[in-house]
Amino acid sequence: MKKIFTAILLLCCVSAFAQVRISQVYGGGGNAGATYNQDFVELFNAGGSSVTIGGWSVQYASATGTAWAVNAIPGGASIAPGQYYLVGMAVGGANGIALPATDATGTSNMSGTAGKVALVNSSTALSGATACSGASVIDVLGYGSTATCFETAFFPTTGITNAQSIQRLTNGCTDANNNSADFAIAAVAPRNSASPNNSCGGPTPFISAGPGITNITGNVGFASASQSYNVTAANLTPAAGNITVTPPAGLEISTDNTSFGSAPINLTYSAGGSTLTPSTVYVRLAATAPQGAFSGSISHTGGGAPTATVTVAGGVFQNYYNTKANNGLTVASTWSSTTDGTGPSPANFTDGYQLFNIINQTNANYTGVWNVSATGNTARVVVGNGTAPLTFTVQPGTDSLTGATRVDILNNATLVLLNNRRPFLNNIANGSTVSYAQTGTTTSDTVRVGALSYFNLILKDGIKLLSGNTTTVRGDLTVDNVLNFNGPKATPFATINAFGDINFINGSTFEPQPAGDAGRITLAMNNNSGGPQTINAVETDLLLFRLRRDTTSTDNDIILSPGTNLTLGNAAGGGLQLAQGAATTTTLSMSSSTFKLIGGAAATTTSLGQLNTAGSNIVIEKSTTTSNAGTLRFTPGSTLNLFTVNFDAAFTRDSILVADNVKVNGTLNLTKGRIVMAAGKALTLDAAATFTGGSNTSFVDGKLTRNTAAASGFVFPVGKAATYRPATVTPADASASVYTAEYFTGPYSTVTFTAPLTGISTTEYWDISRTSGAAATVSLSLNGTAVAGATASDETGVAHFEAGSWVTVSGTGITPGNATTGTAVSTVLSTFSPFTFGIKTGGITYTFNGNGDWDNPANWTNNTIPPSTLTAPNKIVINPAPGGVCNLVNIAGGQQIINPGAQLIVNTNAKILVPGNLIIQ
Repeated sequence: MKKIFTAILLLCCVSAFAQVRISQVYGGGGNAGATYNQDFVELFNAGGSSVTIGGWSVQYASATGTAWAVNAIPGGASIAPGQYYLVGMAVGGANGIALPATDATGTSNMSGTAGKVALVNSSTALSGATACSGASVIDVLGYGSTATCFETAFFPTTGITNAQSIQRLTNGCTDANNNSADFAIAAVAPRNSASPNNSCGGPTPFISAGPGITNITGNVGFASASQSYNVTAANLTPAAGNITVTPPAGLEISTDNTSFGSAPINLTYSAGGSTLTPSTVYVRLAATAPQGAFSGSISHTGGGAPTATVTVAGGVFQNYYNTKANNGLTVASTWSSTTDGTGPSPANFTDGYQLFNIINQTNANYTGVWNVSATGNTARVVVGNGTAPLTFTVQPGTDSLTGATRVDILNNATLVLLNNRRPFLNNIANGSTVSYAQTGTTTSDTVRVGALSYFNLILKDGIKLLSGNTTTVRGDLTVDNVLNFNGPKATPFATINAFGDINFINGSTFEPQPAGDAGRITLAMNNNSGGPQTINAVETDLLLFRLRRDTTSTDNDIILSPGTNLTLGNAAGGGLQLAQGAATTTTLSMSSSTFKLIGGAAATTTSLGQLNTAGSNIVIEKSTTTSNAGTLRFTPGSTLNLFTVNFDAAFTRDSILVADNVKVNGTLNLTKGRIVMAAGKALTLDAAATFTGGSNTSFVDGKLTRNTAAASGFVFPVGKAATYRPATVTPADASASVYTAEYFTGPYSTVTFTAPLTGISTTEYWDISRTSGAAATVSLSLNGTAVAGATASDETGVAHFEAGSWVTVSGTGITPGNATTGTAVSTVLSTFSPFTFGIKTGGITYTFNGNGDWDNPANWTNNTIPPSTLTAPNKIVINPAPGGVCNLVNIAGGQQIINPGAQLIVNTNAKILVPGNLIIQ
């Protein structure tokens, strides 16, 4: 405990001050492994009487620092004998739970291992590395070996963790003026004023009452609404008795919040002087309290304890109403102290504690400049009576309200602002409306909307820009015929915290791209009553920085009205950030809308909500930052008309992850970038869907499903990582069919193959399946790389995995076998399984491509007739000219033999007549 005072100061003051001390310091809040998410300093009164600590401060500096951060203790605060007082500091991170209720709040972000904490009897900042020797310092703790300020010796923190704090011994009682000896490391355990008291030595009677009441207000002639405080006591003598509570003049008190009076009342104590009945006192301003500021103290005496006081501060207002002759609001004779107009008028508009209530619509006019202001801001204009609808308009031009005039807007009241010179908006009630309705579209007409908490907010006509920071709209936001809506283009950027619906109507526009991108607004849709919230902007494209939801306490649907288009992001980032709790769902629903991510925007992967799409468009045009475009999640049954990926040229930011099944009914546009499907999920192209693009830098990485009802072939634009490997499926007929394809790099799990295959590709394979519908051929194309192990004399064809081995199903192969381009086509397949390229030893292919007899050389490619015994690996392909027939007659030797390993291939729709002998071995 600091005791650096002169001898005189020690004699007069140490009994009041020295008993309050630092009892616990915790600087690990929010760090990895932290018990609590917030730093704190705990104080303790080890003495026998209450000490008023209002106006004191807890100050912090780094171990070697010279600048001290001041964390003020609120005025009127006191700490009873044996009582603790908890000062919460900075929230350090996401780890740990919240502190118990703090008695005061500071902002210092303290170190858990080395620093300096001082309890100071003023709010003046200390200065210097060793400032704890100053006369204003009540107590100090220096911890860590580098601390430059301490009592006798620093407290060593070797081995301290984020689950431990520095605690004064014997629950705060030990004080040998030595930091090293007075403290220990222990499991963090914050104590506040509600914690059990701790007596140091013999039991000392005390009474504690609080908190102080600082904002009680009433009206002349009427008792105010009540407020309350609590009273506790301990060690009172005798063991049972009364505590007398005495109010000052102008104040009434009660123990039941019903029977109020100005006379003293008694609180009964028993159980050895520690139980009070009742323990809550209600306070209100009396109807007789005079107009003006009020300040007084309630005393609590008895039980042998020092008197405890509760300070009460506030004011009594005189109400005036615009219910006299209609002389204009700026004329005092329009105003009456009674609603019927019979009361006296005010002397002026600048005396303190006056409220000018506009309740008569016909008298709600004025000319000139109206100034309602007073010292301490204790005069206000009040719009409405809280029940009946009423509109008050602040006129344009020279007819204005001064910026010093404070205005309250009550329920059902509307304040319309037509003047760029605007009053100070003070209290804005639920059910009220504020309309910024200034006209004019030149730069000088630009209106900055105050970042306040509104109920309904209307921005109408002219140019409106949001101020920085957060504008809260508890009701609905309407933007009506506004030009170039936006926020500031430098910090602090603008956020709309919306609890109702959003409407952009009558041709409202955003500041266009790219000039307006730097000032884009964050829109937070945070209705916590279960939603839904609608965003209606069918007449303009919504150009925002981010659309987000912060609360995870309730389900919520955010609905884009049909045709509303939403563009998110700028070069700095932004995008979609929909918080979703473990038991809640956040859904962004859209129909016939376009959702676009540009610049550095991303759909964040943390706690992401879902998209519910019905025939809408998604366009990913990410062009900045080094991250990918995040994750899209969809509700079951979601459909898209258009899905476009068009990133910039940097491959490091080329993907969007799709975490759920989704169907494209229109066009899949693969310009630049990958669509990566989560494991087990598929992107489906419906029967009428098409795709454009497809390249080594743009494809579907994962499952791609195709619905079809045509016999024509279609391409699956699939790939993996940086490899584009499309595959084509051609149905044998026009049955309604469903096929799915996915490409993989590396070998299939089994590489066993069956003759005539002499090898297979071990660098890639395709998993192509048929859910329903027609048999089909599968076409695989080489893409600049030969199949490993194939030679020029080989043939590369389609291989198919079945019954534990790879077999050839190639109808048309690629020769030479080591080619780097070309397409291999399978035979017509009714069963599907993984596919890859297979290698067959080279041979001669004899192709019948004419019309007529077998022995006519002109019917064969290169006029070459096959030998009567065909050996492996040679093959014969029957592919007559259109309308032609192959007639197996006049064969040398009288028969055609196909040895094992050799092939006779009759192409689809080809005709062959066999009047002679055909032997296939």
